[in-house]
Amino acid sequence: MKVWLNGVPAEQISVRDRGLQFGDGVFRTMRCSGAEIILFDAQYERLRHDADKLGIVAPTKAMLERWLEPVVGSHGSGPSVIKVILTRGESERGYAVPEGIQPNCVVYAQPVPASGRQWRNEGISARICATRLAVQPALAGIKHLNRLENILARREWDGGEIAEGLMLDTDGFVVEGVMSNLFFVWQGRLLTPDLSRCGVAGVMRDAIMRQQATEIGRFEMETLLQADEAFVCNSVMGIVPLRRIGDKTFPIGSVTRSLQEQWVDTFVE
Repeated sequence: MKVWLNGVPAEQISVRDRGLQFGDGVFRTMRCSGAEIILFDAQYERLRHDADKLGIVAPTKAMLERWLEPVVGSHGSGPSVIKVILTRGESERGYAVPEGIQPNCVVYAQPVPASGRQWRNEGISARICATRLAVQPALAGIKHLNRLENILARREWDGGEIAEGLMLDTDGFVVEGVMSNLFFVWQGRLLTPDLSRCGVAGVMRDAIMRQQATEIGRFEMETLLQADEAFVCNSVMGIVPLRRIGDKTFPIGSVTRSLQEQWVDTFVE
């Protein structure tokens, strides 16, 4: 796997980088098909938005496009996953941010996981995670580098039939999947959890809400378990039906299949 740091091939990053020291940074995970990065404009705007929220200077769109040139298509004509990591830069020990600090941007690509097509076609099973998401509005929606809650949640299962975990906040409201955003149909309405207190606002979530009227709210697990259908999504795997949560099973419903159809040419392995 080849890695680029600020547009230059690199195999190392400084031990003083604040991304390593404190998780002080943001990232995006993008799907690339041939020479095209899916939803790139939205991905860049979200990267810039998240960086702005933390007071990190993001590269310009033109600069990032230049840095991505050697990565795009590096796995041939097949789809790949590009990761962009933007850190605040290097500093000595301590939380204070020194003046004149220069951000670091790491980019690399890997093949798309082979499971995506089967998941989209057949759906997946999920578990309810014991690990809860802390409520912190200042970081809500941001895809920052502090992902320890997700890591702890992912350690709760080891492969098998479970493909995803659903995370609740500390007040017991459903927020998202460990690696995805959540939607469900309840009494004919498409619903998705509110992310104003915690969670990650993904670009696929935004795209789906632009396609179809969606209600945002704070929902308890009981409401989700009464849903007519449910699915999770992210920008790498697309829209994936939820077939089972614990002992509760769901059909793959018409809303899920209709939304999938609108992306059928995008998510192809």
